[in-house]
Amino acid sequence: MLYWQGKRKKIETPNTSVAKETLDKSSEVNRLLGLFMVAFLFYLLVTVSSISDLQLLVLDKGIELPLIGISLPILSFAWVALVIIIGIHLNTLLNLLEHSTKLNSWMSALLIIDIVNLLLDFKQ
Repeated sequence: MLYWQGKRKKIETPNTSVAKETLDKSSEVNRLLGLFMVAFLFYLLVTVSSISDLQLLVLDKGIELPLIGISLPILSFAWVALVIIIGIHLNTLLNLLEHSTKLNSWMSALLIIDIVNLLLDFKQ
């Protein structure tokens, strides 16, 4: 260990702490969106697995949605499920894109602080 390493001055800007808090909130939102998407896809799996072959051939019969108790025709169920899946997926992708920009800003703030700390070390 060199003698000047113990005298290192740390520069802490409020931007990194604010960026870290927003990054943590964004991570929590993305985690919840991912869990919601998995839960909804599991719900659709349970619903689709309850459809019999006769219901697929005779489109007049409806499908009973579990936990909700609503009866829908199979064709309208397929369209509604498709629209909801696409909406959830696009929302998740947009939130992940926003999260990546927050992550890049936090990483660049840390890089600037590391560069300043490195310059201060060599200045002494």
